[in-house]
Amino acid sequence: MQATWGTVRIDLDATPHVLIGGTDGAGLEGAVRGFIAALRREHPPQELRLLLADPHGHQFGRLGDTVVASTPYLVGRLNEVLLGELARRTRDPLARRPRLLVALWTLAGDTGLAPALARIARDGAALGVHLLVSDNRYVPIPIDPYLTLRASMRSISERQSRDLVGVPDAYRLGLVGEALLRAGDGPPVWLRPERADEPIPVEAAGTPPLWTPPPGAPPIPDAGSEGRRRVRLGVVDRPFEHRRDPSSATWPKASPSSAARSRARRPRCATW
Repeated sequence: MQATWGTVRIDLDATPHVLIGGTDGAGLEGAVRGFIAALRREHPPQELRLLLADPHGHQFGRLGDTVVASTPYLVGRLNEVLLGELARRTRDPLARRPRLLVALWTLAGDTGLAPALARIARDGAALGVHLLVSDNRYVPIPIDPYLTLRASMRSISERQSRDLVGVPDAYRLGLVGEALLRAGDGPPVWLRPERADEPIPVEAAGTPPLWTPPPGAPPIPDAGSEGRRRVRLGVVDRPFEHRRDPSSATWPKASPSSAARSRARRPRCATW
């Protein structure tokens, strides 16, 4: 899977997982969006799905399925969604599934995502799943050796530059939007990456989302069959299976006399 990003041609078959870093004000956000837009321009949703996660929900604009991973619960739920997707691809490796790019903003070091990221880093290339890690305060993480396509905008220090691309030179980049790019063990090359400061919707209409928000308030109780009452208690969230199931309970309907006794025992201070 290839695409043109600014002045270079990138190849996710050769370097399946990507790291883009740099300091604030160096054009990092626009460069990350430009990278995603470059892939989408050459690969429609039938070929490439996008799952974009950040703590606030606006870092990637509307470039794909957006995950607002703002709490430990939501991070853990994202971990389950990713593990479930990997399990489905492993069970049926011959199924024609589009590739999946999982883009993370400042989340790659979260321990709640560690199981899924370790699995993607190790097996994702064979399953058609790619990682894009972006961070303005990047420090090496356990999956760092698997991030073989690495770009750095102007860095905050020589040390951060070395962490990103293996040389201190990104610290001396001058203009906003300049970067150093390193593929595998090759030498870093100068790059002016494509930017996408004004993102546009790029997912096809009607495409089933990979991520749906957690269930909200439970549904209203409904009536059951004759002689029994069935009440929908809520929704069971199953992120690993990418689905939700209704939760309900059924019991015999109360007779008028038992209902009257129940009302008589009801404490006046309770809310029903």
